[in-house]
Amino acid sequence: MKINARQILAISFLVVIGGIVAWYLFMYQAQLESIQRVQAEINKLNGQLNQGNMSISQLPQLKNSVNELVAEFDSLSTMLPVKDSVSVMTAQIVRTALSNDLAIDEITPSLDAILKSPDYFVKVPITMKITGPFLQFGAFLEDVKFLPFHFYITNLVLKRTSEFAQIQADLEAYFYVINPGGKI
Repeated sequence: MKINARQILAISFLVVIGGIVAWYLFMYQAQLESIQRVQAEINKLNGQLNQGNMSISQLPQLKNSVNELVAEFDSLSTMLPVKDSVSVMTAQIVRTALSNDLAIDEITPSLDAILKSPDYFVKVPITMKITGPFLQFGAFLEDVKFLPFHFYITNLVLKRTSEFAQIQADLEAYFYVINPGGKI
């Protein structure tokens, strides 16, 4: 069975998407779940402390646990950009597309998500329409993984344009930013 260039490109595309999904499922999601478990444990321990169930001898151990959790949380928080850098992040996405000879027909980050969210971690949805050669779009998807932040593509629709070997890609994606002062 002879494998042609399209099949190789399709397999490469699936491997890249699979890698992104695997990273999200195994690394980032596990860290977020760990933070949520730690927060629940802190709330539980605070409740026990308020009820008087904690003995004085356990307080140094509790303090060490809290310090470790705060250090881990701070370490994870430094991996995410702050909400003020959304325009910089959007510009980096545009530069990545343009460097791959793609035309940006539309790019719309949802600023409402940032402005209305009281949370510490804010998911910023973004929609894009990109036009260009199919292979260049594949190169764009590969280059996205080298951005200094994590960019997750959730919905991708490819359409052939009237020009030979040109496509229009409509995609929905998101990235996370930190909202200083937001609730955890």
